[in-house]
Amino acid sequence: MTKTHAIQSIPFGELPARRRWRAHAFAIVALGLLMTPFIHDGTMILLARWQSIFGPTPAVETPFLDALTETWSSSYRALDRGSTHAFRNVPWSPATVLGVGGVWVVVACRLLMQRH
Repeated sequence: MTKTHAIQSIPFGELPARRRWRAHAFAIVALGLLMTPFIHDGTMILLARWQSIFGPTPAVETPFLDALTETWSSSYRALDRGSTHAFRNVPWSPATVLGVGGVWVVVACRLLMQRH
């Protein structure tokens, strides 16, 4: 069946609806607006590097990247503190759990290999 045959078999009144270009345009504009702070701060850093070729390196303020870095660092520290405390005080022996888990994996692999 060729492409033209498939197109001709669809009745005129039942043609698929065209995609909405406004929704795509809105999504592109929204994505562009979300990327604007990254582009601005990146451009400031890039311009400062180019200016450093001709003289002293200027001080660059990147408030968005600084806030993003601070949020990431504080989240990482909180997660690290919480997970370290949770995994350091476990009511079981890690050596036993790893051994039982390894045996379980080997048995499961053998069962899967026997089926084929």
